[in-house]
Amino acid sequence: MFGDFKVAHTLADGTSAYAWVQVKLRENYLGKIQIIDSGNQGEWKTAVDFGVNVAWDLMKNPSGLNGVDVIIESIHGHTIDTTNVVMAYAACMAILKAVNIAPKTMPSMNVNSLEFTFPK
Repeated sequence: MFGDFKVAHTLADGTSAYAWVQVKLRENYLGKIQIIDSGNQGEWKTAVDFGVNVAWDLMKNPSGLNGVDVIIESIHGHTIDTTNVVMAYAACMAILKAVNIAPKTMPSMNVNSLEFTFPK
């Protein structure tokens, strides 16, 4: 399974947000999620890991997967308009896209303020 998600948005005042995450998923039988770093996470590792774990928690396994290995294929960010929150959001959405699941509560991005919300 493959998923990618890109955030690329600029407000009228010039404030912008950018992140692009590409992931590959494969089923495992460990009953948990494992994040496999392809060596490209760099400064965004904590944010990507957070986003992946949020997605796994949101799925509550309706996908039928016992467990999943998440291979981080690529991460793109910019020093100026990529934050940990934007990167976590992109990672979470890439996972949900890969498994084609839309949980009842989803992370959201307010396009008017660039505020990101993650469900509890």
